[in-house]
Amino acid sequence: MRGILFLALAAAFVALFIYPGYLFNLKPNDETPVTPVVVEKSEPPLPSAPPDPAPAPVDESPMQYPADLTVQSANGVAMEAVILGRGPTKIHAQRKSDDRHFALNLGQLSAESQQKVGRFPESMTDEEVTQAVVEATPRKAPALATFLDDQIKDKTERLGKKTTELANPKLTTAQKQILQHDIKVLEAEIFKLQQDLETKSR
Repeated sequence: MRGILFLALAAAFVALFIYPGYLFNLKPNDETPVTPVVVEKSEPPLPSAPPDPAPAPVDESPMQYPADLTVQSANGVAMEAVILGRGPTKIHAQRKSDDRHFALNLGQLSAESQQKVGRFPESMTDEEVTQAVVEATPRKAPALATFLDDQIKDKTERLGKKTTELANPKLTTAQKQILQHDIKVLEAEIFKLQQDLETKSR
């Protein structure tokens, strides 16, 4: 009897201390290791480029007459002028340097000048532009202009003769001095006549 009791106690001891999992109905640790999830860091989005600036508004309002404007020909010659009127293909311009009037053809202007002139309203026909320029141009007195022209031609001929005489190597010193004096006088008279003719022509 004691032997049976001893075996029962030994079996209980083994079950309690050697296989405790079976005694308490515990399952062995058979869980598989969990692989940690690596979260990749995403790069921050690049800043977007700023939008292109809006083009400056173009002033399309028509110009008023008269108006100061620098016009340039297709070959690059510029002129400070006052625009007095415009036809379909011509403009009435007054040059500031001498107040002369011109009928300028739009086709002879540079592309930039054509664009500027295009803002002016058509205030007349091309024929009216030409007529306005003719009327604004002072007319010279025919009789006076003819007289001045004749005087200039006469004195110019005399100047040429005296210049030829001065080249003669046989002249004396006194003769050369007289010719040189006459040449200076004629040159001064011709210059004065040319100024008078230009003034009367305006």
